[in-house]
Amino acid sequence: NAQGRPIAKAEITFCQSSKVITKVSTHEQGDFYVAGLPPGVYQLFVSPNRAVTVRVWDGQTAPPSARSELLVVVDDLTVRGQRRIGELLPLESTVVVGGMVAAAIAIPIAVANSNDDVEPVSP
Repeated sequence: NAQGRPIAKAEITFCQSSKVITKVSTHEQGDFYVAGLPPGVYQLFVSPNRAVTVRVWDGQTAPPSARSELLVVVDDLTVRGQRRIGELLPLESTVVVGGMVAAAIAIPIAVANSNDDVEPVSP
């Protein structure tokens, strides 16, 4: 968890395209082991309400930066690495952010276009 203590018997579900691939539970020490997962991108759901996207590599094709272990922190939201904005914000928040970006683009354009009719005056 966020305080560094292991969580025993937490349910972990590996999914691809909304299809459950496998489920495991953490041991008393908070660790878990999954064997036989084919390489690919998985959505990892940790009970009660955390989800992350992970990539599983084959040992022969993994880049040097790939790690052989995964640390999942639950309780407080901890985000590291690259994630799609939709995973970080609910749909409503994504729409708000999109609206803010659109306004940040449209307002300066509208202001610049409204100044086209003003004749320059020389001193």
